[in-house]
Amino acid sequence: MIGQSERISLKYAKPGDAEALFNYTGDLSTSRYLARKPHSNSEQTLTMLTQLSTPESLERHGKCVWVVCLNETDSAIGIITLVKDGPQMEIHFGIILEFRGKGFASEALSLAASYCCSSKISNKVISFTDKQNLAAQSVLAKSGFKYTESKDAFYIAPQLSNDRRGVFNYVYSD
Repeated sequence: MIGQSERISLKYAKPGDAEALFNYTGDLSTSRYLARKPHSNSEQTLTMLTQLSTPESLERHGKCVWVVCLNETDSAIGIITLVKDGPQMEIHFGIILEFRGKGFASEALSLAASYCCSSKISNKVISFTDKQNLAAQSVLAKSGFKYTESKDAFYIAPQLSNDRRGVFNYVYSD
């Protein structure tokens, strides 16, 4: 286990997580602001988890996925994605639709960012979100992230268009 709070734990993927997490990775509305298209099937999610949700994946691929699990049931409800960006760590999050609006995203994000800083994985943890993604902006603020700057034409969200979109950048402050 990577980290734990009263309600959730951050872990590497276990058998069966791909099926549950496909409810997030394959959901069209959830993927709206992501820089990827939704997964077509749970096998795509399994492939992602097999490659990126291991203790070695950050070193091997510069990217790692932690699964957000409910402590009560040990069921997967979301993911935290870490991307090594030079001396800093970029962090992203996603929660299955039925668990949104209950504080799980901000709890998981705060737990992950705090772990990255305290374990010396990185001295600086950053994130960004689409300028129109108000829910993600709220989660970042509740998780201890502070707005730092705005960038125009930063990324493409294929569910919205092929045009480059602007983002708000954040940095974690413990």
